[in-house]
Amino acid sequence: MPSQCSYQTHYIEAHTLELREHSCQRTALPGEEYCELHSPEFWKSDPDLANAAFKKEIERSASTTSPALFIGFHLPDIDLSNQIFENPTHFQKVQFHGHVDFRNST
Repeated sequence: MPSQCSYQTHYIEAHTLELREHSCQRTALPGEEYCELHSPEFWKSDPDLANAAFKKEIERSASTTSPALFIGFHLPDIDLSNQIFENPTHFQKVQFHGHVDFRNST
């Protein structure tokens, strides 16, 4: 049975400035503690899969009315140019390991 990613942290809620707890709800990588977005090493071995997982998170966030919380991710080079973020989007404690392009994103 797959286990849940064990990433947990606190973050600042952008509108109220309250300190809140965050626990990842994603499935951990097989035999690992973290999912492909929270693993400090996975992005090195499979950057395409890490980026694909992040793009799925963007799509998932668009299907809700809640703000998108991208917290604690490890992302390789990624092109987010012309990306439309449907809801308020918060990047907190994200480590971009390389170049990220937000040009013309909304």
